[in-house]
Amino acid sequence: SSLLACWPVAASHTITRLGRLLKIFKLVNILEDRLNVQPAVMTLIKILMALTLALHCFACFYWRLKLETLTEEEIDAWITRENLDGKGVGGIYVACLYFTITVFSTIGMGDIHPENMYEQIFCIGMILVGCLFVGLLLGEVQEIYATLNAKSREVETVVDSVAEFLEEQSVPRTLELQIKRWIRLHTMQERQAMQSQLVLESLPETLRLTLARVMNQGLFGKMPFWNCISNEDGLRDMFTAQLLTSMES
Repeated sequence: SSLLACWPVAASHTITRLGRLLKIFKLVNILEDRLNVQPAVMTLIKILMALTLALHCFACFYWRLKLETLTEEEIDAWITRENLDGKGVGGIYVACLYFTITVFSTIGMGDIHPENMYEQIFCIGMILVGCLFVGLLLGEVQEIYATLNAKSREVETVVDSVAEFLEEQSVPRTLELQIKRWIRLHTMQERQAMQSQLVLESLPETLRLTLARVMNQGLFGKMPFWNCISNEDGLRDMFTAQLLTSMES
């Protein structure tokens, strides 16, 4: 009964924490442009954060549903049956969160179960939402895996085609390995050069010169003769941009 009296305070505290969690989403949106994280990974992080928020809300609503549909004696009996006597609001929250996670994951341990029709309907809704989150998570994980392995698969496709040709020609194993290593390196460099050229050609002149200046420092900055070239009026940057866009490999 003391826990029932504490519920309004706990509910207001929960609402306050919910507002703080929503602020975290705004912070993630602000940091997204500043973090060097792939879009698929950032989407996965947002889904996990949304899942955490959903589990928290459903756990709180589950306890609220018990308060609305069970008598005080039934609630006290439930608390005793789940060994929550003396554990306060925190213990009840953990138990409700545990039940919510088992329903979301469709595991259903059975130690905590719906007490009436209202809780059964509530669990049906949780299962549907849980299936949605599981589908989103699996889809994002698959997309991340595909993104991370896309470039290597393209390179290995070229290497495999060369390996088939070498096998048909009965090329010695040692020579075959040397050729495959060179093809792999050449293909990666070629694709990187094509990507750089595509990006530079698509940029306006101001951004192209700025990018060329950055690439100048990283790509040509270690060449002594290049540093001797004057950059008056941005001539070296313009030449760098023109050189990079005209490079084929």
